[in-house]
Amino acid sequence: MTPTDLKKMRHTARMTMTKLAEELKVTVSLISLWERGKAPINERWVSDIVRILEPPKAPDPEPELSSIPTKLPDNDRLQLSQKVELGLETMTAIKRMIDDAVRQLRMAPISPDVLKSAKEGDGYRAKTQEILSGGVHGRRRDPGGY
Repeated sequence: MTPTDLKKMRHTARMTMTKLAEELKVTVSLISLWERGKAPINERWVSDIVRILEPPKAPDPEPELSSIPTKLPDNDRLQLSQKVELGLETMTAIKRMIDDAVRQLRMAPISPDVLKSAKEGDGYRAKTQEILSGGVHGRRRDPGGY
């Protein structure tokens, strides 16, 4: 494995040097040295690197969720206490859809409005905590007092 191969595989896997180092139980410095060609990649590490960075082999095609037959009770409503048995193919298709949605959410950029709201929320949270803890703007009420 060449330094370029390692770096390309890591980037393709969208993994940081830190995460790869944690997975391999080595230092980030060693990963950096490997990627820059400053230290040889020992053959004993190659299989672990490949296992961690290579995408899993594609499973056999699964049916689309819309093509999976569902069986509902006569009144077409499920009660919270009712159990519905799903086959392995159905569960696998649902899992794939959830995994795809999560992957898309992780890759989606965060809009400036969302970041601003999050920062404001943190500010409100900090102010509330300060008041509750008896900070400058508030006094903590003694629950045992009269």
